[in-house]
Amino acid sequence: MISPDHHLYHHSYFFNKAFIDPFSPLNERDVKVMETTMGEIHEHFKDHVRQSRGDRIGATDESELFSGAFWTGHRAVELGLADGVKTAHAHLRQEFGDRVRTVWLRPGESPLAQLMGAEVECL
Repeated sequence: MISPDHHLYHHSYFFNKAFIDPFSPLNERDVKVMETTMGEIHEHFKDHVRQSRGDRIGATDESELFSGAFWTGHRAVELGLADGVKTAHAHLRQEFGDRVRTVWLRPGESPLAQLMGAEVECL
């Protein structure tokens, strides 16, 4: 079994070098910094959603809306987080007209070959 050694150079110039180091025990200072940072990011996210969705989120309970939960597309529409549910192709046709050509890429095949219509074996 290979067991890599963990070497971390601690030097006064690099005070945060070991911040949340996965090989070291957690320390309270690092956890507090992460919790504060994550809280700030979450507040920025909530402000962005409020500004970008405006009245569409209406009277939705914010404790549910910003809980970290996830929903189906239809529930997201009910909550005001999305404008509708449709396929990518339907959206492209609505935005750009009936002449839109959608190319569906298949797993295991070269995207370039698919676009060119060639029969090429992937390496």
